[in-house]
Amino acid sequence: VAVRRYHALNNEPMYDLFVADVDSAGFSRVRRLNENTKYHDGSACLDSVNQLLYFTRNNYINGEPQRDEKGNMLLKILCGHMVEGKLEDVIELPFNSDRYSCAHPSVSADGKTLVFASNMPGTIGGMDLFCVQKDTAGKFGIPVNMGANLNTPLDELFPFFHQPANCLFFASNGHYGFGGLDVFVAKMNKSFQVRDVVNLGKPVNSPNDDFAFISDFEQRTGYLTSNRSGGVG
Repeated sequence: VAVRRYHALNNEPMYDLFVADVDSAGFSRVRRLNENTKYHDGSACLDSVNQLLYFTRNNYINGEPQRDEKGNMLLKILCGHMVEGKLEDVIELPFNSDRYSCAHPSVSADGKTLVFASNMPGTIGGMDLFCVQKDTAGKFGIPVNMGANLNTPLDELFPFFHQPANCLFFASNGHYGFGGLDVFVAKMNKSFQVRDVVNLGKPVNSPNDDFAFISDFEQRTGYLTSNRSGGVG
């Protein structure tokens, strides 16, 4: 599983979705979102134009987790409307499947483009990054693999699409890095064709797993996840 592979190797608790207030002092009023299951719920992004929350969830049918031939639990992307701090009307996205995983959504600032990770047919290897467009009626088109300049025979995960700079930040263990997952940035043209992929270097990356990078609109402040020393578990 893309999420579990890098987050829950030691029987750690399942992931839930939370919301929090953020200011210059950090996070406050952290509270659990209403829409959580007994499986993994996480890796979310908000379309603030349409107040749609996209998130990853373990794929299960009638309470039974769905797994691939290697025993890995499959993942799906869902979305719902955020109404007064609660998630309502949750639905699956149309390109999900019970045969492969879709995970780690990142939505553009205008809400018209979604980038995500998947091992659907047509991948170069492992988990690849795909993009999919919404039409004027709000319906998704066909996901498109973002190509061999970005995707490798290993895993590309946790995309973050920064539309103002037309850059895609992502984690990979297939591009040359410092060890484990590293954070990279891909420069794209307006057709989402990748021109350059650059390792963000130290101190963002380390010999451990570094991933799930996000930044603000001005690219002056950001966050990332890492299992490097200095954490609490």
